[in-house]
Amino acid sequence: MKKIPHKYTLPVMFAFMLPTMLLGMPAVLLLATLPEGAAFYEVWIKSVKTSVPLAIPFILVAVSTIRLLVTKLLVAPKPAQA
Repeated sequence: MKKIPHKYTLPVMFAFMLPTMLLGMPAVLLLATLPEGAAFYEVWIKSVKTSVPLAIPFILVAVSTIRLLVTKLLVAPKPAQA
């Protein structure tokens, strides 16, 4: 199997983690709060439909802000090659 280049590590991790978190967190919260015998699937779909549109813009702003802070304040710039 051909492996992807190292520079794509963060985007690939983000691509796997984001759907897992956006779909899994509502499920975990619902399983903890739903009464016994309640219809899980319908409530979970409703929860996902309300949380994902709010989470996507928040995630984009948070990732952009954190990346800006890390690259400008915490990480030293690449040395210039002559």
